[in-house]
Amino acid sequence: MSLIGTIGLAILAIPIGTLIGALWAFAVGLGGVPGAVLTHRVIVRRGSIPTWGLMLTAAGQLFVSLIWVAFVVESARSQTTGSGVSPWPVWVAAWWVAGVPTWAAVKDAAQKQPHERTVQDGAIAITAPLAVAGFFVFFLFPPVSNAAWGWVPHF
Repeated sequence: MSLIGTIGLAILAIPIGTLIGALWAFAVGLGGVPGAVLTHRVIVRRGSIPTWGLMLTAAGQLFVSLIWVAFVVESARSQTTGSGVSPWPVWVAAWWVAGVPTWAAVKDAAQKQPHERTVQDGAIAITAPLAVAGFFVFFLFPPVSNAAWGWVPHF
């Protein structure tokens, strides 16, 4: 692939990946449902979110977020491996696209009034930076991605 082809791939991947990533934000929310359901009674009784519930919800969200990150990183890696051209345009696009679901969820949580926020909205503040860190870990250390998310398909 030529440099122009690499840049073209990156330009094409950003809007398509952003749209699909925004839809994946819904899946990130679903990943936090088990933790939210388990902590609901405690929240009603005490009026506050227990730390274990917040962490459980964040863990579910993070697992689902990292599925998307693994998909994006491994797809970018397969498109740039052995091309002989600088892969930086594809990796910049991949970084953007990998972060879309958590950024969309953070934006949604920030727009809610304090009385409307749920445990999932609180947990996304933990999930988002860890998902971004996950991108760099998966990018720099492919065996980490393959160990837990090797089953995720990619292009």
